[in-house]
Amino acid sequence: MTTASDLLDATNAAILKALTSQEYQGPGGRRQRMADLAQLRQTRKELMDEVAMGSTGSMCSLLSMGDASL
Repeated sequence: MTTASDLLDATNAAILKALTSQEYQGPGGRRQRMADLAQLRQTRKELMDEVAMGSTGSMCSLLSMGDASL
């Protein structure tokens, strides 16, 4: 299960990559574009808040589930 802490680590790694090279062209003309830095920062803030609240951070916690028996 992916936790908010795991996602935060991955987001921080993506931010570091975005800071060093936003877009570049590789061999054969192939272009690579990194994720939008502003969106990564917003995601990091949300995940930091979730980790601070002690949430397990599972993907299910992102949804509001109702009673399935209804």
